Amino acid sequence: GGHRRKGGRGGDTWPGSVGTQPDGGHGGRGLTYSLFDHELFGGGGGAGHGNNGVRTSGGAGGGVVWIRAGSITNNGTIASRGEKAGDVAAPSTATDGAGGGGAGGAVFLATASSVDCNGPGLISVRGGDGGTIVQQGYTHGPGAGGAGGKILVVGDTACTTDTGSGIA
Repeated sequence: GGHRRKGGRGGDTWPGSVGTQPDGGHGGRGLTYSLFDHELFGGGGGAGHGNNGVRTSGGAGGGVVWIRAGSITNNGTIASRGEKAGDVAAPSTATDGAGGGGAGGAVFLATASSVDCNGPGLISVRGGDGGTIVQQGYTHGPGAGGAGGKILVVGDTACTTDTGSGIA
């Protein structure tokens, strides 16, 4: 799944008779836009290759969190994270791939005075992790991580943010 940046590259092809080829699924596009005039969801992760009935779907992309208030005190987490893709059950003799993680969404916070994130407060738009697959004797077709999302805070703030990509 793509959003703030391009999503990760999926796993290599099945080794088969021609050997492994570095041609995994391509990541979703990185988008360039301003949260001042647009709001977009994170892209969903792509499904894993499947011809044996054990592949997994990609993770859902994150949504949009939009908060406008006089002030905000955040002692927890405000999040719009991408979903982790499903794992292919192991051990498996099938040769299907795992899906990719969804991209993080968008968080927009606007206040007249301040956003207080003192202590453990966090704003997170992290991308979801790709699915894992372990075949008997070798790894095959793991999913890529989803890209991180976007955050816009209007007001006086010093919040900790997490915009990282999910792991493959």
